[in-house]
Amino acid sequence: MVADELDAKLHPKLLRYIIELFTNPKVNKHGAQLLLTSHDMTTMIPAVYRRDEIWFCALNSSNASTIYSLIAFKKENGKSPRKDESYGKQYIEGRYGADPYLRRILDWEV
Repeated sequence: MVADELDAKLHPKLLRYIIELFTNPKVNKHGAQLLLTSHDMTTMIPAVYRRDEIWFCALNSSNASTIYSLIAFKKENGKSPRKDESYGKQYIEGRYGADPYLRRILDWEV
């Protein structure tokens, strides 16, 4: 199943339930896959996703979209994010990039 912004009209608990339907081998006996875009931070946790299942999209210097996984992201110390980190919180803090650069959007002169 492919869904763009599946979280847009769903309660976070319902979104998590749907994701868990796909990741539960007892329910998903034939290995169906779910590909979704989301801005929901409540599901960006190790209990819902592995690090290789979280991908970011950002504009590069040529204003072309680039995607990269959380597992491929390297911090300043050269290491990947730990399995137990608070991914959503760190994403909001701008640690993984892929943020909307609101200052640039609001200040057209820059």
